[in-house]
Amino acid sequence: MAFCFQCGIDAPSDAKFCVNCGIALGRDARPEHVQRDPLGRPLALPYRISPQRVLFMMVLSYGFYFIYWLYVTWKQYRDHTRANAFPVWHALTLFVPIYGLFRVHAHIRTFKDLMMDAGLATTLGAGIAVVLVLASGVLDAISANLAGGFGGGSGIGIGTVVAITILNIISISMLAGLLLHVQGNLNYYWYTRDNALLEDARIGAGEVVFGIVGTLIWADTVALLISPSYRTS
Repeated sequence: MAFCFQCGIDAPSDAKFCVNCGIALGRDARPEHVQRDPLGRPLALPYRISPQRVLFMMVLSYGFYFIYWLYVTWKQYRDHTRANAFPVWHALTLFVPIYGLFRVHAHIRTFKDLMMDAGLATTLGAGIAVVLVLASGVLDAISANLAGGFGGGSGIGIGTVVAITILNIISISMLAGLLLHVQGNLNYYWYTRDNALLEDARIGAGEVVFGIVGTLIWADTVALLISPSYRTS
């Protein structure tokens, strides 16, 4: 299979152009740099996260995959550069008001600098990333405020449930769009580091946990939408 470094999808090995974005494929399009171990053997980096996986996990996890993505990509950065980085704390800062936005800015800016230092074209923008995360947070806050009256046996109206669901879907969509864009750039960068020896990132325990949590939230949301008795229970 050939790999498109522009949009991150696989293509037939004999394809000359990507069927998705149209960029040239093949040996002539590949960078010459190959990372090797001390014995001169090519390294295979398990860093690629496909766009399909990003989108699937963002939907399945009800958007919580964003936290895991911050963790795993920062861990990749630490392992790749040997920098003094703390992936777990970096991801948890997302829960800290204002400061979390600074960490998102640092996350995108760091990878943009890596790509620019390597002489690669990049479309990463730290500012727009912060704006999208902030907007998503505002929508989440509004959704939480609408849900504030739910409980104590008072129930919740179908109109409120629909409004909350729409706000949450918009929030998830914004973050998913951001991750798809950023991950496309990261896949390009990792690809240039090992000349098509790039491997898919392994599925981590956190990814599974967030997937289960998201599935339960989706189940609760569907129950609220279709069952009047569930809304008033």
